[in-house]
Amino acid sequence: MQLHAHRYCAAAGPLGAVNRKASKQAMKIDIKVKNFGKIKDADLRIRPFTVIAGKNSSGKSFITKALYSFFSTINKDFAAAEALKNIDHIIAFSTAVFSSIRLSKFEKEISDRIIFMEKELLRLIHQVYAEQTFSLQLENSSYFSSITNNIREAIEDFAKTIAEKKKFEKVEHDIDQIRISLRNLQSLFEKPTSHIVSQIRDEFKESLKENFQVGQLPDLKNFSSSPEENPIFDFGEIGTIEIPGDSVIFSLRHNGIDLLQEFSNIVYLDSPTYWRLKQPLERVKEASKFNFFLHFKRQDRLSGVPKYFYDLMDLLSDRIKSNTTSSDFDEIKKIINNNIEGEMTISPSNAIVFKDRNSGKEINLHSTAAGITNLGVIGLLIERNIISRGSYIFIDEPEVNLHPAWQKIMIDSLYALSEKGINIVIATHSIDMLKCIEGIVEKMDPENAADHFGINQLSCEGTSIDGGKYPARQIASIKADLGQSFINMQNSSGW
Repeated sequence: MQLHAHRYCAAAGPLGAVNRKASKQAMKIDIKVKNFGKIKDADLRIRPFTVIAGKNSSGKSFITKALYSFFSTINKDFAAAEALKNIDHIIAFSTAVFSSIRLSKFEKEISDRIIFMEKELLRLIHQVYAEQTFSLQLENSSYFSSITNNIREAIEDFAKTIAEKKKFEKVEHDIDQIRISLRNLQSLFEKPTSHIVSQIRDEFKESLKENFQVGQLPDLKNFSSSPEENPIFDFGEIGTIEIPGDSVIFSLRHNGIDLLQEFSNIVYLDSPTYWRLKQPLERVKEASKFNFFLHFKRQDRLSGVPKYFYDLMDLLSDRIKSNTTSSDFDEIKKIINNNIEGEMTISPSNAIVFKDRNSGKEINLHSTAAGITNLGVIGLLIERNIISRGSYIFIDEPEVNLHPAWQKIMIDSLYALSEKGINIVIATHSIDMLKCIEGIVEKMDPENAADHFGINQLSCEGTSIDGGKYPARQIASIKADLGQSFINMQNSSGW
């Protein structure tokens, strides 16, 4: 993996660093995909509201799952997570050392200084390092490295002070553990890129395998591509990804990582079946963890449940503090709940239920119409602040189980969210959905529509179909393509 340098005018010192969460800009990029799954060669326009349309088996889901896997991986702050893990270990072992032996006045002075420095570093990692862009983390890594080195020297001073005393034997193991974590932390700050590269690569590989439920990455290669042709994703100024065999090669720019890490939560919505089986599927996940900790001698297995479902369940397990005013999305949630005559919520037992407005009862999702689940989940994500300004929502076939009237409500709601800074990507083959989008586009200036909507048409051969520059013309091309099979059926039956 290569990471390319990018110049920034950073404020002096890490305390003046730019907050990575500040901008929350909508994503506007063009992506080229080759030789991946059903996709042979596709050019995609990603805008605040992105539509990927085509007939069955044209590669729509391959695109959305791949983009989710990439965006959600890069969105994670591996550097801050690794730093926090190590400083937590250091503080825990230091506390154990200083509390388990009797300290002289001089030793107490050293230990107090060590604990102060460790807690100060923890505060800086939380409040500064974790809030910086990736580029600024790289730029300020030497600052954090020097603090870590000061702690290491203080630990060694303490070890030398008690080395000849019997009490040293009691804490020697814990001091060694502190040294290990300090070396890990200093290595992270001195060579951050090498640490992050391996973590991003491993995470992305596993994310692809689990989201597509395949045992190896070559299973995701386009079947018609030659042995020399590898799956490639070209994200323009962000960089590229190539997948040769079962490995991944990244060539990303620092500012590209900065851009993707600006986004808030990234979620993927799929079949309502997963939502209905939430609790048993979570038990399966916990059982898998238990088997691992028992060191069962078995190979890693695919669960049959994509990672994006468990990712979303993890988000729903916590209430997230909103980064917007409470009224920003209330009207959208109100429209959804009025139409389904109730709302989806999470019960005290952590089950997702539908609270019927007429009866006031909480109804298990097994007894709730799938269409209500499809619409209601959007309201639930708003209510729990899972989606807010800067979020990304991927939805595969949002039309499933929805009456045409509710398909319009879905599109109107998603469009309203996209206007308020939430990035929307849907994969669809519904003419009704496209008619709803067409109704919105026709009321807009063509240039504004082209700036807000990214309309993408895929052929059954996995290639892009150019429907023109403007969304209205592109939608007309997609509708004609999707409606062709119905026309053929009419002609063949003599209607």
